[in-house]
This record gives sequence, structure tokens and C-alpha cells, in this order.
Amino acid sequence: MLKTYMHSCWSGLLITVLLGGCVHRHADDNSIPVQSGRLPVDTVVIGKHTLLAYTIDKATFDRYPLRQADTSEVRLLAQENGRVKRKGDTLIFNAANGHRTLLIDQNTAETTADYTFDGNFPFIQYWGTSVAYDESGGYILISQQTGDTVHCWGPPAVAPDKKHLICGSMDLMAGFVDNGFQIFSIQNGKLKLDGQTELEGWGPGDIKWIDKHTILVEYIYLGENSNTESKYVQMRLQ
Repeated sequence: MLKTYMHSCWSGLLITVLLGGCVHRHADDNSIPVQSGRLPVDTVVIGKHTLLAYTIDKATFDRYPLRQADTSEVRLLAQENGRVKRKGDTLIFNAANGHRTLLIDQNTAETTADYTFDGNFPFIQYWGTSVAYDESGGYILISQQTGDTVHCWGPPAVAPDKKHLICGSMDLMAGFVDNGFQIFSIQNGKLKLDGQTELEGWGPGDIKWIDKHTILVEYIYLGENSNTESKYVQMRLQ
């Protein structure tokens, strides 16, 4: 019986060691384990940050929540209790320090800029606004404390530790907007651009930052007849 017990213990230990050697993960994250020897589908360098992209399935991607953006500007403005208002063609942002920031729609022969309020990012105390130009677009973050504005490529996905955020935009054909990522660091409530990069062969759709090491991304590429197709990746910060 002792021999059988020892054999069982050694078998269990061997299985544990083998399984432990098959995946890499940080002790303080909840990301999807990556098997040893598995090659990334892409390596993305954004400033000082290097991210290795590994494929995951859609079910895994869907397990993590995505920011639910309301498409009704009227409803979003109503939630701000007067801090953000629209008056005709002007969005008015009233910051905590008394500063007022105005974003005014432009529709002239020379310039088109249409601003749409996109809601609140309470974790970083910024408001978001999308902007549509003649043949392109962008995104603006407005500080709720100071009224300062930061122009970026798209809505942010904020790291759970609130030290960084990532923005993405996609344009695989026309080239009217940037196709890639930006990463900002958050320092004392201010955003600092760490870096930005353009991608080749694919572009980002939905983005989820699930722990300080791991970002999940919808990987959009051109398939047959130049139709867009999607798969999913997790990008691991190195």
C-alpha cells in the first residue's frame, strides 16, 4: 500500500510540474494562460511598451465586459447633472476648477467638425467626445478636474490599476484615419502619450484591458474579396 501511495504522490507531482511548465502567467493577473512554445501572431511596439499578441477564441474574449456606450447623446448628457451641456452647435464642459471648455461644430466650405458627447470615464475622471471630420474622425478626452483636452485615436480602454490607457482606431483600406494603437500613462490625473504605432495587415476593433499585463483585442483583417473578418487576440505586456 505504501508503494501505491508513493506512486500516486509522484504521479501527482509530475502532472503538476508538467502542467506548470505548459503555461506562462503572472501571479497577480487573471489573463488567459499561454502555452509554452506557442508563437505570437504579432509583436506590437508602442513607445517603451512591447506587446506579444496570441490568438484566443471568441468565447474567451466575450467573457470579459466591454464598456457599454449609449448612442443617445441626450441620455448621456442627462446623466451629467449639468456638468456637460449642449447649446445648439456647442458642447459645454464645466470642470471642477471652474474652467469651461467649448467644442463647437464647424460646417463651412473649408472645415467640417461634428462633435458628439460619448459619456463619462469615471475611473480616470475624463469625459469622452467623438469628432467627425470631412473624411476622417477622432476622439477627445476632457479632464473633469481642469477642462484640459487630449486628442486621441479612439475611446480609451483603461488599465485596472489606472496607470495607463490604450486607444485604437482602424482603417485597413482608405487610410483616412490612423490604423493602430496609442498608449498613455496617467500621472496625477494628467495623460501623457507614451507612444503610438501603426499596424500592418490588421487593425483593432473592440479593446478590453483586463489586468495590468493583458489587453484583449478584436483583430480585424481583410479576407477574400477584401471583406473584413475578425479573430481575437490577447496582447501581453512584456
